[in-house]
Amino acid sequence: MVYETNFACRLLGHRNLPRSYRDTIAVMRTAIDSLVVDAVMAEPQLTVEQNLVKLRQPFIECSIYKYTDLTPNAFAVFEPAQPLGLSLVYSETTGQLICLAIASDRYAVIVDFLAGERPPRTGRASPSNDAVAGSAVLQEYVLARDAGQTNAFDYDPLAMPFFTEISMRVKSGLDVQSACKESAPTRKHVDVAKALVGDRRMYENNLKRAAKQTKFEISAPTHRRCSALVPLTWLTQFVATYEGRLMSFAEVKLINSERLTSAYLDVNSKIANDTRRMEQNEPDRKKHSFKRDSGGGKMDDPNLKIKAEKYSQRFRAGQDVQMVVQTKSYGRYTTSAAVEDARGKGASLKTALSTNEDRMVKTLVSVGKDDPALADMKCAAVILQISQGEIDLLSEDAWVQNIWLRPTLTWPEEWSTTFKPIPMSHRPLGTGKTSAATAQQCIAAGKKGIWVIALSNVAVNIAEKLEKVRSHSYRLSASTDFCHDWHEHIFDSVKENLIVSDRFQKLNMKYLKGVEPALLEMTSNWPLYGQNEPKKLQSNFEVPHLHNNLGDIISKAVYEGMLKSN
Repeated sequence: MVYETNFACRLLGHRNLPRSYRDTIAVMRTAIDSLVVDAVMAEPQLTVEQNLVKLRQPFIECSIYKYTDLTPNAFAVFEPAQPLGLSLVYSETTGQLICLAIASDRYAVIVDFLAGERPPRTGRASPSNDAVAGSAVLQEYVLARDAGQTNAFDYDPLAMPFFTEISMRVKSGLDVQSACKESAPTRKHVDVAKALVGDRRMYENNLKRAAKQTKFEISAPTHRRCSALVPLTWLTQFVATYEGRLMSFAEVKLINSERLTSAYLDVNSKIANDTRRMEQNEPDRKKHSFKRDSGGGKMDDPNLKIKAEKYSQRFRAGQDVQMVVQTKSYGRYTTSAAVEDARGKGASLKTALSTNEDRMVKTLVSVGKDDPALADMKCAAVILQISQGEIDLLSEDAWVQNIWLRPTLTWPEEWSTTFKPIPMSHRPLGTGKTSAATAQQCIAAGKKGIWVIALSNVAVNIAEKLEKVRSHSYRLSASTDFCHDWHEHIFDSVKENLIVSDRFQKLNMKYLKGVEPALLEMTSNWPLYGQNEPKKLQSNFEVPHLHNNLGDIISKAVYEGMLKSN
């Protein structure tokens, strides 16, 4: 009755029915019957095996609905205030949102988006009344219900497609990994589940496989998606209620996108969605060029010492590897290994079978995507804190306000009437224009320091120019991963002023005293306003931020109209 009443109120366009309708149950039911169409039945229920946690309850009852067929009855299997788990599935080719899984302790509902109409979004055709009604039902009874929270792994990246793809917001979203920041800092599903449930209660290999299955071909049958998606969705609500774990989650701040403006949600969602599309474009398998480390490994040692031959194919600690081994007597076989340690070119692999002189490793293929870099993890943490309301970086940060949100600038009158000469440097490439501008900015800033952010080895070139004029008051920063064993020769001429990233935490601030420019090496961050296809995503250096009239003047006066300014 409650479901029907709320749905009828929404269809009427206001929250309260006339008082006369509330006087008698009979009149109310008559009004509802005239407004509410009988719920479209779900596709036949499926029974999905719960194979992630060792429990006596191994099965989950699952129903599948088209997005356009949603009514309140679809979610009647859930108690009003009980925690619900959420998971999303994307298209393997386009990155488009395919379906949403919602699960309680016993039941699951799959909402299939591509089986019906696409939800409303700017630039799309107007949705049908069925799509609008389905969107309202999903918003009211799941994403923004009055009581009870929704749980998910990596909730913030999950919440953003709700806004960009189906124009909806979440009210009480709980990021599962936030409950164990110290015990599972990697945020990997397996580590988090072990921290919350215990090592011995988990089917670890099953969970690893389930965590990877977040994308399917659009043509894949929905029941196939269910078998992979439902257990993981069930797990997100289970870990929050298992043996008094509610206390662990009590201090986690909830995600509430209803309190953010559309402009800020555009900022957050663009970062999350671009990152997801980039990750989706990465290969799941990578073949490595390598050679056996002559200094490592005793006979029958299960640890294999190797060296990568290409920077793009370097090994990372924690990678799972498949090896093809050639033997003198028994031909070839395939076995598994794990990268225990990796630094520079070198890596140590723990193998299932020993590799001695009779066994030669022919190929090494790492399985799974690379773990995110530390900078990516910190960026994701900041975006999560914004969504949780812990920080308000978007409204306070000048870069976000002036570059990404791009407010309309009203030029003061004195800017047009007061004449100040504008110096212009017009010289061939590589003759010091950037260095001169850097020096001038240092002087104007009272030598307080300036960071030069550069792609590729441009920062090294600037540092070398400073060395030529005997200016040593700068510091050049580069990642340990980039330097060690791979590109150390690039930094030979400036190594006295080089700061490798693994020294940052131990760095004495006196080392930076008196520094004018500090140069960052190898940076290429993805911005808010990239394009839809991963291959077309822009870097921060390509974000438009210069007023067109200024760029046009410089282009026409100096570069014969050939310069395109951002």
